[in-house]
Amino acid sequence: MIRFPTACALLLVALTTAGPASAQGFSPPGQAGADSPSGAFPSGMPPAGAFAPATPPAGAFAPATPQAGAFAPSAPSAGAFAPAAPSSGAFAPPAGAPQAFAPSAGQPTPPPSGFPGFAAPQAGAPAAQPARQNFADELTDFGVPPRSTLKTTVGAPTPLTIPGGHVITTREVRQAVGSNILFVDVWDAPAHPSLPGAIPMPGAGSPGSFSDTTQHRLWTALDRLTGHQAAHPILFFCTGSRCWESYNAALRAINMGFTMVLWYRGGLAAWHAAGLPMTTPGQSGAGGMANQGQVGFGH
Repeated sequence: MIRFPTACALLLVALTTAGPASAQGFSPPGQAGADSPSGAFPSGMPPAGAFAPATPPAGAFAPATPQAGAFAPSAPSAGAFAPAAPSSGAFAPPAGAPQAFAPSAGQPTPPPSGFPGFAAPQAGAPAAQPARQNFADELTDFGVPPRSTLKTTVGAPTPLTIPGGHVITTREVRQAVGSNILFVDVWDAPAHPSLPGAIPMPGAGSPGSFSDTTQHRLWTALDRLTGHQAAHPILFFCTGSRCWESYNAALRAINMGFTMVLWYRGGLAAWHAAGLPMTTPGQSGAGGMANQGQVGFGH
C-alpha cells in the first residue's frame, strides 16, 4: 500500500513530466493530435535538419564542371570557312603582259586618242577588251623593216609600221566607216568590190619618186577631196598585208604634208576575212564620203 505523501509526489512528477504539451493538445512526434497535423512539433519548427535532405555529395545533381571548351566549338584553324588569300597577282595578267589594244613591240600603232572616228572611252567607263584578231595576216610580222622611200616591188610582204603614219586594224576601220575619214582604195586593178564609201585611185601607190607625175596628180586629188585641209584624216588600203601600193600612197601623202595619214595594212583581204560588207564601184558608202569614181588614176 502506497502512502499518501508518496502518492502525491508521484502524481506531481507525472504532471510535471506531461507539461504544457498535454494542456495545449499537442501530441508527441508520430502521434496525431485532435487539432494538429500529423507530425507537428510543439515548437512549430522542426529540429535542425528535420525533413531537410542530407547535403548531397559534392557535385550531386549538378553537372560536372565541363572541361575547357566543352560544348564550345574548338577554335577553327587559321582561315577556316574563309577563302584562302589569293596568290599574288591572281586574276591579274602576269607582269609585263601587254594591255588590251595596246600594241606590243613591233605591232601596228593605233591612231592617237581623239582621232576622228575613234572616240576615247569616258572616264570611269569600263574598257571593252575583245581579243585582237589577225585577219588575213594584218598583224603578222614578216620581219620587213619600215622604210620612208617608195617600194618598187609592190607585191611583197610589208612592214608592221610606217614612218609618219598610223597603222590601223580591221576592227578600227570598221568603227571609222561613216565618219569623215577619206577612204582611198589604191589597188591598181580593174573595177572591184571595195570598202563602203571608198574612192578608187588605182595607180596612186605606184613606185617612183616624190616629184613625179603620180605625186602631182595625187596631190591635186587629195587637196580637193580634203577641202585643202592638211589635217583631214586619209585612210589608204589595197589588197592586203602583201601589197605595197597602199604603203607607197601613204608615204606620198605624208611627204605632201598631210598629218593624219592612216594605213590599213590588212586591206581588202582582211576586210573580206572578217565577213564585213563590201560595195561595188559606183555605189555610195554607208555614210561618210560618197564614192566619186576614179580620180585621175589608171592606165
